[in-house]
Amino acid sequence: MVRSIFSLLFLFSCFQITTFGMCDDSDIIGFHLECREGSSNCIKLTCEADKKPLSLEKTPALSVNDIASAEVEAQEPSAEAKELFKELGRAHYAYTALLIKFTPEAKDKFLKVTSDNINKRLGVIIDGKLLVAPIIKEPITEGEAQIVGNLEKEELISIAQRINQLVDNKNSEGITREQDAQ
Repeated sequence: MVRSIFSLLFLFSCFQITTFGMCDDSDIIGFHLECREGSSNCIKLTCEADKKPLSLEKTPALSVNDIASAEVEAQEPSAEAKELFKELGRAHYAYTALLIKFTPEAKDKFLKVTSDNINKRLGVIIDGKLLVAPIIKEPITEGEAQIVGNLEKEELISIAQRINQLVDNKNSEGITREQDAQ
């Protein structure tokens, strides 16, 4: 239930694709909180959906290091979402989503981030671009984020594959370090 509510928030929030200065492959995905008033560690973006400026923290609250896996799944929206699609004049009801599953440690981190930031935006930056910036309406307890935006299925599959490759590399490096330590 909580995941589906969050998914709707992702679906109907900011869809502007804006370049965000990132450095390497480990920054393929980041979950960035809305900046606190007066913070200097921010970047200001304009959300195409509502044309309002949005300041996001440069440092992500969660990154690829917090992800256990990523997959692409087709979704059939709820009756409420179908009505919204209809109002928006969107022809297709089904959509493709990127499902991010966090590690057990990051599940708690995501719960804390969403619990401590109710009614704030959480920008999802993929490949250096702001994909969506939903408003957190309630704590998310499942340790998953479903991302829906203006990306084609092939793009989502490519992103999921790259995230999973980075996760696999990170896990392999951890095993190698443990073996070297023994």
